[in-house]
Amino acid sequence: MSLPDSSLAGADVPTAAGPDRRIAVSRTQSGLAGAAVAFAVAFAWLIRDHQMDDAYIGFQYLKSLLAGHGFVFFPGAPAVEGVTNIGWQLVLAPLALLVGAEAAAKLLGLALVLVALRLVAVIGGTVVDRARPVSGGSLWLVPVLLLASSFDFLYFAFAGMETGLLAVLLLAMAVRAGLRPDCPSLPALGAAAFLTHPEAVLVFPLYAALALAGRLAGRRRLLGALAAMAGLVLAITGLRYGYFGDVVPNTFHAKSGSLFLKIDGGFRFLLARNVNIAFPILGAVVLPILAFGYLRVRRASPATAAMLVAITATGIAFGVYSPPDWTGFGRYFAPYLPGALILFWCGLAEAVDAAGGLAARWKRPALTVTAATLVAAQLYGIVIAMARMDAYPGYVLAGHTLVAPARWIRDTLPADATIATRRIGALAYHSERAVFDYVHGLTERAVAAAIAERGGGFDATDPDLAALWRARAPDYILEDDDVMADIIAAAGGAPERFTVHGIAYGVLRDFPIGADARWVLAGRLELP
Repeated sequence: MSLPDSSLAGADVPTAAGPDRRIAVSRTQSGLAGAAVAFAVAFAWLIRDHQMDDAYIGFQYLKSLLAGHGFVFFPGAPAVEGVTNIGWQLVLAPLALLVGAEAAAKLLGLALVLVALRLVAVIGGTVVDRARPVSGGSLWLVPVLLLASSFDFLYFAFAGMETGLLAVLLLAMAVRAGLRPDCPSLPALGAAAFLTHPEAVLVFPLYAALALAGRLAGRRRLLGALAAMAGLVLAITGLRYGYFGDVVPNTFHAKSGSLFLKIDGGFRFLLARNVNIAFPILGAVVLPILAFGYLRVRRASPATAAMLVAITATGIAFGVYSPPDWTGFGRYFAPYLPGALILFWCGLAEAVDAAGGLAARWKRPALTVTAATLVAAQLYGIVIAMARMDAYPGYVLAGHTLVAPARWIRDTLPADATIATRRIGALAYHSERAVFDYVHGLTERAVAAAIAERGGGFDATDPDLAALWRARAPDYILEDDDVMADIIAAAGGAPERFTVHGIAYGVLRDFPIGADARWVLAGRLELP
C-alpha cells in the first residue's frame, strides 16, 4: 500500500529533522502498511474454506436466482426476503455466475477489504493536522493497522458476508464528502448502503443534519440531496414490496427484539459489554475519545468529520438496537468499524496533544505504545478466536464441518424431503432439500410473524408452534445433539421414538460437526 501522500507522510516530523529523516519515516510507515496488507491476505488464505452459515443463506437465494427460479430460498417457495443484505447478493451475482457463489464471495471479500484499507489510509492522510506535529503522522497509519488486525472486520468480510461492501460504500461517502460536502453521488452511495444493509439508511440523513447545522454547504443543495436520497429509498422499498410483499426484510420481524433488550444493549455498550460492537469502540470512555476525534478531523475537513460521526453513530445505534448476536463478535458493527477507527485514533492523538502535564518528547512514544498495545491485543484476539473454531459458535462461523453432512443428506434423503432445523444455510445450499426454519423464521413469513408477536423464537415442542409445524409437516429434524436431547426429553419419548406436535420421529444417525458436538438426524416413523 502506498502512502496517502508523500507530503502528508512526512508531516509528523519536525522540519529541522531534514529530508533524510522524512524519507526514513515514510519508508517505515510504508513497510508497516504493507505488512498490514500482507497479514489481511494471509488471513484470507488461512480461512479460505470458511463460510458462515448465514452466508450460505444468501448463497442459496443466489443459487435459485441464477437457476431462473427467482429470489426465493428454494424452487417453488414463496418470495420471502430471508436475508438482510440483498444488495450484497446482487453484487455477487455476475461473478457467481462464472465461479459460483462461494468463490465469488471470497474473491470480492478480499478485494473489498484491500480497498477499505486503502480508503482508510486516504481519509487518515487528509486529516493529518500540520499544526500539531507531535502525533500527526500516525493518523493515517494506525487505523489501517487496527483495521487489518481486527478479527471482527476481517473474518466476516472473508466468510461470505456483506461487511467489506458496506464498509467501502461508507468510506467512499466520507471521501466524497471531504471533496465536496454536497457531492451529488452521496445520495446514491447512501441508497446503495441501504440496499446492502437497511439500517445504513440513517448515515446520509445524519450527515446532512450535521452539515446543515455546521453550514458546510448550501441549504438548498443539502435538502435537494436528502430529497434525492428519499426518492431512491422509496423506489427500493417499492420494488421490495412489489416482489416480497413487505417493506422490510423478513429478518426484521424474526429478530425484532423487545424494548428491554434495546435498553439493555445501551447499558451494555456503556459498560463495554455489548458483544455487537467491535473492539476498541467499547464503553462510555470511548464517547469522549470519539468527540475529541471529531474535533480534530473537523479542523482539517468539517464534512469528513460529519460523515465519520454519522457512520459511527449509525453503527453504535444498530449494535445497541439489535439483540446480542449469536456469534459473540461485533459482526453488526464491523462495516462501521473503519470510520470509527479513524475518529478513535484521531481522538487519542488529540487527547495526548492536549495533555498539558505530559512533556512533548513523551507524547509520540505514548501514542506508539498505545497503538502497539491495541494491535497486539487484536492479534491475540484472532489467535483465541481461531483456536475456538471447533466449539460453538465456531463450527457455525466456519461452516465447513456442516458441508459433509449436508451432502450426505443430498445423496441419501428423498428429493422432496423437508428438514426442520435452526442451521439452515449450509444445509439448504449443499443438500438441495427444503428446509423449515422453525426457530428464527428467517425464511418463513408465518414463523417470523409469530416470533414478532410473542417477542421470541420457538423451541420445537413449543405449543404455539404446533399449527405451523403440522402445516409444514417436516419429514426430518436435524439439530445439535444437546438440542435434540432437549426435544426428546420435552416430548417425553426416547431416541427411538418421540412425538413432536402429533408426528412421530426416531433418530436415524449423527454427524460430527465440532470437537464436542454432533448433528443428529431424526426421521418420521410414519410417512404420509
